[in-house]
Amino acid sequence: MQLQKGCPMNKRPSITFEIKHDGDCSSTVKTFTDFAIKVGSIRSAGLCLEGNSISRMHAYIKYEMDSYWLSDLGSSMGTFVNGQRVNKAKLENGDILRFGDVEVLVTFEAPEKNGDDFHQETARQVWKHTEPRVKVSNGKQTYYCEQCFHIFGELNVMEKPHGALHRCPKCQSEWKLNEGQARHVVSLKLQHYSRLANRLGISLEN
Repeated sequence: MQLQKGCPMNKRPSITFEIKHDGDCSSTVKTFTDFAIKVGSIRSAGLCLEGNSISRMHAYIKYEMDSYWLSDLGSSMGTFVNGQRVNKAKLENGDILRFGDVEVLVTFEAPEKNGDDFHQETARQVWKHTEPRVKVSNGKQTYYCEQCFHIFGELNVMEKPHGALHRCPKCQSEWKLNEGQARHVVSLKLQHYSRLANRLGISLEN
């Protein structure tokens, strides 16, 4: 697998919040380009809102997988998107958010399409190289060393002498991943690094 420079970077869009004020027609507009935005009544929150219905740490907005995502942080009065209470939701341009009793209009520009295409193709290419390494062997359950995966980036098969526990032949660890867990952690790792490659303008090709 060869790394090549020069592919387009996916530009993160700015996101704008228009906060409606009760009792009049005025509003406050705030624009961010951050990857993460805290919402709450606490002064350190990026989107600091006032009112008895706002929890100190009310919600969290994060940019990932080329989209903005809103997560409620266990607020007492709830987080709503277009009138529906949510725990986590993908934000769309023009959504009306409500934190407790405070209404907020959210707008943002769409990400560049060529960046989306590059990200999807990168994920497919990287998975193609890694997926065969975690297939079931001869219909038997295979375990991989969890410690070696996280420290060395290797999928080492665990050995199991008769009457003994599974143990890694390289590091002697007993922490193991089954087939499903191995697929899951590899998939998460690939998504993470393909996003980084996308932002750095690096192509992952044969």
